[in-house]
Amino acid sequence: MADDKEAFAKAILARSPLRLHLDPRREGVVVPAHLAFGPRLTLEVGWNMHVPIEDLEVDARGVRGTLSFGGAMFHCEVPWAAVYGLADPHQKGKVWEEDAPPDLPQAPVPSKHETKCSVCERSRLEVAYLLAAERVSICDICVVTAYEKRTFVERLRRLFFAETVAPPSAPKAQNPYRDASPTACSFCGDEHARMTQGKAARICRPCVVLSRDLLREQGMA
Repeated sequence: MADDKEAFAKAILARSPLRLHLDPRREGVVVPAHLAFGPRLTLEVGWNMHVPIEDLEVDARGVRGTLSFGGAMFHCEVPWAAVYGLADPHQKGKVWEEDAPPDLPQAPVPSKHETKCSVCERSRLEVAYLLAAERVSICDICVVTAYEKRTFVERLRRLFFAETVAPPSAPKAQNPYRDASPTACSFCGDEHARMTQGKAARICRPCVVLSRDLLREQGMA
């Protein structure tokens, strides 16, 4: 069983980062104390992460390395017995049902914003990463584009998005977030003068920067 997991993990690592789905309560698991509870924990490791894992080891015993948690470094150890799922960033992988904890909650049916970007409406299968808030999401493509363009509102509208607000003489286009004020960000709810307006959501500059930072932590941007 351990050999199977080791081989599968190395196959993913050869082409992309690896996501470990594990039970942090199992014997031999070493993770930050605030994460060592509950039946489910996901860690991401790789050879070319934005924050390098210079001591990463993947062998017959499991996975070991010093990972970044919000900028704080911590040496983690994960034996294969604690791992019940391995996947790439697109969640393509394998589950070992026999190793899954009995109290693992059933995965809920994903809502629309968890399966596609609210800004450009690309499917999660068409992007490398999807950052989901409570009701909206944004993909790595939109984050990078918005972050790197100085005139990001105008450029994004011209390159990607249809206007969601029609001219005064025309009926207003349907918008699932129409209950928000015209200048309120769909992600944080705050009002800002500069806003990227997507097909089903809008995002402010601070949220773009935060999304960029989150993607950089995952080595995705």
